[in-house]
Amino acid sequence: MGRLDRNKRKKKAMTFYKIVFRFKPPYHILVDPDFIKHMVDKKLDMKYQLGKLLDEKVIVFMTSCVIKYLEQGDKEAWGESLAYAKKFPCKECTHDDTLAPTDCVWITVCTQKDLNAKNKKTKADLKEANDTLNATSTTGKKRKRDEDVVEEDEETKKKKKKKKKRRILKKKTKKKN
Repeated sequence: MGRLDRNKRKKKAMTFYKIVFRFKPPYHILVDPDFIKHMVDKKLDMKYQLGKLLDEKVIVFMTSCVIKYLEQGDKEAWGESLAYAKKFPCKECTHDDTLAPTDCVWITVCTQKDLNAKNKKTKADLKEANDTLNATSTTGKKRKRDEDVVEEDEETKKKKKKKKKRRILKKKTKKKN
């Protein structure tokens, strides 16, 4: 599978999410300690790589529970990750006590989702967005869809075959001359 195919699929998926969930750049990305550790281990610049992946500007942040977890963890294992994590903004948690990072991220995301209840989509809205994406190609031109194509009657099919034969015969006669 070529690079162009991957880019085309990525752009189509991002367009779908932009339409359905009303994502707008800059994208706010909430990360957990394992993701941070993976980025540090692979020596990747998180903000640059995520921006490159999404083809937009990103804002990377974490919750205060993630920072506390990194501070309480083994300095040898999490030390580099903690230093790296402190470069990014920290969002205050909505809960009272300190939770495991994955639980905290989950609660933060769910709370944010409830705050944005006005953006909830119905199944009909999702179907409409999906149809819109399927109806247009990456160039924005309308593609033929199965329901748009009308069945041809027998006479039309015969006429097309005759035209095709004539074209082939003309080409053959030109080559002979």
